[in-house]
Formats: sequence, C-alpha cells, structure tokens
Amino acid sequence: MLERFKLGISVAAHKGDLNVLRSYLYGSNIHTTFYLEQLTRVFYPARESISVAISGKVKESAQGTIWEPGIQELDKSKITSERLRSRIEEHGAYWFIAEGATKLIDL
Repeated sequence: MLERFKLGISVAAHKGDLNVLRSYLYGSNIHTTFYLEQLTRVFYPARESISVAISGKVKESAQGTIWEPGIQELDKSKITSERLRSRIEEHGAYWFIAEGATKLIDL
C-alpha cells in the first residue's frame, strides 16, 4: 500500500517512563518521542518516505541483538531547530534501517 498510494510513515521509539492520572498520560518522555518523530520532516520532507527514529535508550537496549546492525547515526548538522537539537543532544537520535536486521527473515 505504501508504494501503490505513495504514502509515507514515520515511527519514533523511545524508552522511558510515563505518568498516568486517570485516563491522562503525561511526562517528558512523550515530548522526546514527539521530537524524534519530527526528524522525519527534517531529513525526509517527501511525504512518501518511510523512517524509524529511535532514541539512545532504545539503541542501548538493542546492543548485542539482531536489531543492532540496522541502527545508524544521523547527521545532526541538518537540524536547525534549537528545541529539537537540544532534545536530541540530551537523549540521542538514530535511524533504524530495517534492511540491517535481515536475520529476522530467516527465523
């Protein structure tokens, strides 16, 4: 469907804590995930792109797993927003490229 209709998808993954009050979720980790997702607009402005941005905590969790080869450093020089840059400096930001985890296909 993504290829046929030229749709894009961006995914952001961060590992952290959420606060819950009744049916309300809040916390700084939600904002970190939001900023990671914003990287797609900076690096892939075309709407039909597919990207997965992850934080440093997710990268640390993936060390030694079949997911690790798919993690790549991003070029931070393209980030002009000071808010986005500070959040990325604090939590780290990486791209996950699914082709790097081809071992999954063999499972």
